[in-house]
Amino acid sequence: MRDPSTSREPALGLTREDLRLHVSRLGAQAFRGDQVFRWMHASGVLDPSAMNNLPRELRESLADGLDFAAPRVVDRVSSGDGTEKISLELADGYRIESVLILSSEGDEQAAVTLCVSTQVGCRVRCRFCRSGLEGFRRNLEASEIVGQVAAARLDGARINRVVFMGIGEPLDNEEMLHRSIRILSDGEGVALAPRRLVVSTVGRPEAMIRLGEAFGGRVGLAVSLHAADPGLRARIVGAGRAAGPAEVLEAARAYPLPPRERVTVEVVLVRGLNDSALAAADLAAALKGLRCRVNLIPLNPFEGLDMEPPGRQTVQAFQGLLDSAGFPTFVRRRRGARILASCGQLAFGGSRTKEFRDD
Repeated sequence: MRDPSTSREPALGLTREDLRLHVSRLGAQAFRGDQVFRWMHASGVLDPSAMNNLPRELRESLADGLDFAAPRVVDRVSSGDGTEKISLELADGYRIESVLILSSEGDEQAAVTLCVSTQVGCRVRCRFCRSGLEGFRRNLEASEIVGQVAAARLDGARINRVVFMGIGEPLDNEEMLHRSIRILSDGEGVALAPRRLVVSTVGRPEAMIRLGEAFGGRVGLAVSLHAADPGLRARIVGAGRAAGPAEVLEAARAYPLPPRERVTVEVVLVRGLNDSALAAADLAAALKGLRCRVNLIPLNPFEGLDMEPPGRQTVQAFQGLLDSAGFPTFVRRRRGARILASCGQLAFGGSRTKEFRDD
């Protein structure tokens, strides 16, 4: 979002092609746009005056016309298990959260996954999720999505994977999601391979199809299904604000997966709700014909939530039924729960006087 105090366009939301066009309009050669893109996304330099291979006049024009700032980091907290939560303030005062996850605890050289947000709040409002408790405020701009990556890298994080699994439903912000993917996967910048970018969706069938078409199925897809029974899924996922399981799985089967890649099916398990042997059997039957892996996520509680995670034996029994049906099934290890950084625990803040929107 543009800073209300300035009319300058956010630079982090511009693709390399956008920057080539921008510098051409300033009277510079188009390749200078490639150089600006590399400075920002490959080198992490967000001050045009420090882009020392550009002509001085161009650097001054860039500073006058573009806003190179990343979202401001206002808080960082570590859980001690290789997880760190970052709170960022946006230009209009809203705050969002993203999460850094090391692949190996205690190893500073370990690969780092960054979980980014795509909205301020969420329209879906799944029953187990803190992000949607206060409803929806607005979509993030591409500069604010990419800016979460830039802010983390400025502090030294060596990010090799980005998952769109933070606050919000990514496919409800489709245009900015696609733009962010193009920026982050550009080989002249952060240069993340598309398979290192994963979009998690509650299930927007038409948008899932468009995502597959736009990137040839190379971007990872994770589907938050939670239950194969339509009535049970509706009780869990936003009281009917998402498509039914059959429609979602039909779109997942149509996703143009590269060889050896799989769709991830995510199931948050809630004690006494969707953790039964019958629910596991229904899920196994519904997944037939889908090249997938199943990620089981025992509920991550937070204050005010009237639900509990299942016991370990119940989770293991659920996993065993899916494994025996031929679906590779994994239980997500709980990390970051102490700092409210696990799945379903992120929240937003700021600008409380803004008009509330729940449409």
